[in-house]
This record gives sequence, structure tokens and C-alpha cells, in this order.
Amino acid sequence: MERHEIREQLRSVAGEGRPDRDRIWARIEAGMAETVPAPQSRTRAWPRMAMAALATVAVMVLASGVAWQLTGRNEAPPAAPASTSTSTPSSPASAPPRAPVNRSWAVTASVDPNSNAYWAQNTLVLKVKHKLTGLAVTIRVARTANVAATASWLSLPASDFRISTDTTASEVIYRWTLLPGRTIRPGSYTLAAQYNRGAGHDPRQDAYSVRSDGDLSAGGHF
Repeated sequence: MERHEIREQLRSVAGEGRPDRDRIWARIEAGMAETVPAPQSRTRAWPRMAMAALATVAVMVLASGVAWQLTGRNEAPPAAPASTSTSTPSSPASAPPRAPVNRSWAVTASVDPNSNAYWAQNTLVLKVKHKLTGLAVTIRVARTANVAATASWLSLPASDFRISTDTTASEVIYRWTLLPGRTIRPGSYTLAAQYNRGAGHDPRQDAYSVRSDGDLSAGGHF
């Protein structure tokens, strides 16, 4: 059996897609029987040995080809995704709410230094930066022992305001409200509430509030 014939036999078997060793051997034996008379001498035994070696190689090649087809030959294995660290960006800390800034005026509260154990004055100083067309000021004095209203005053024209003093079971309330159509020019102004009191009165219990144009407001304690 010539080499080109053996090659054709191997190619035919490979085309079938599944290695069958017995079938390969049968085809090789048949081809050898046609060209090699029996009995064979030892000098002619090498073709059979060569055929056996070629058949073994053919089986291995075909088996490898089938396995390659099953795993998807000519396809590179998918690359493993690069390891990436994902971190959720930390949210910035929420800033505490800022108190509204009143750019039209500022107010400070204090207890008059001439106050004593039996009489006191709670004072507000209002610094106006721009003309105001509305203003409402309130001072509330806690009614501890012997607290009673005596008087109130302001450095602005009293005729421009509606002024009142009210007494309840828990406090004395002083109010100044700018009348419609009146204005307050820029400057520094004082509003004060005077009252009698007992030795145990603590002005830190007293409170104030200021509201102006656009409902801008401020408040606190003395």
C-alpha cells in the first residue's frame, strides 16, 4: 500500500468526525492484504509496524480533533474580567442648617445694668441698615414672684407705633407694632420693657421676638 493511499485512508476516516480504531485497523489491514503477499518475511514486516504506528497516531489525532471540536476550537477562552474595586463614594456630611441672615437689621438683647433685685429693664437695640416699612417687636417677661409691669419706651416716635402691655397668668407682654404707611430709617434704636420683680426673678426666662418686612424675624432670651 503506497503512502498516498494511506494518507487518503486517514483523511477519509478523519472526515467522518469520530475516531474508530477498529475501523481504521480494518481499512489498513485490507490495504496491506492487497499489496503484501502472505507469509511475509521479517524483512517485509516493517510496513506493518509502520502502519501500526501511523494508525495509532491517526487515532490520537482524530481523538484530539473531536475533543477540540467539543470545546470549541479556534475560540480563545474568555479573558477573566479584571478585578476592580467598587466603592460607593461617601456622601458629604450634611451641613447643619444655617439660620437666615437678616441683612436689613440686627438686634441685641440685654438687661439694663441699673436693674436691681426689685426693679429691672429688658432692653433691645435694633440696628437698621435699610429703610423698613414694617416692624413688630415683642418682649415677654416671665411672671415670677412680685413681677408687674411699670412702663415701656422706645427711641423711635411713639406716634408711629401701636403700643400695648398685657398681663397673663404666666407673663407680661410688651408689644410695639409699626403703623401702616410709616417707615423706619436706617439707624440704631432702643426699645425697653420696665417691670417690678422679686429677688428670685431670672431674666434668662424672659424672651423677645422681632419681625420686619418680608417676615424676616429673630428671637431669643435676655
